[in-house]
Amino acid sequence: MARGLEKDTPVLAETEVEEKLQAKKLEFKEKRLQSLENKAEKDKGHEKPDITKKNFELQLRKHATQGVVRLFNAVRDYQSHSVTDAAAKATISSVPIKKRAKVLADTKTEKFKQSLEKATKGKEAKKGKAKVSEKPGAARKAREAAAAAPSDAGAV
Repeated sequence: MARGLEKDTPVLAETEVEEKLQAKKLEFKEKRLQSLENKAEKDKGHEKPDITKKNFELQLRKHATQGVVRLFNAVRDYQSHSVTDAAAKATISSVPIKKRAKVLADTKTEKFKQSLEKATKGKEAKKGKAKVSEKPGAARKAREAAAAAPSDAGAV
């Protein structure tokens, strides 16, 4: 203990190498925190599946699958009918060249919407959701009866 320290050099001096290492560690910590925040933001709407809701999840999957099948069928029908439609080609050829792109886009979207609606109507008819009255004119008679009934709104 009799030895004395030299007064010119500090005992625990930080060198440039140590400073670089500390800067890298700090940068790594910041990146890790940022990635954790990003992951938490991305997973915000996610939750672990609940076994008690399995039927509900299966119904959702079935409904989504039916929608995708309906969409693909509509696309297939649209593509198969658009190739053979000569009347539409004739009307488009009569439109000026500068306006053809807009007319083509409009007609294509209209045809696709029609084929998609046709596919959804066909599905409803299959399931029996489209109600058919037993007697002809039954709907008209029901409307007339509802209109002829006295309203209780005016009575006090």
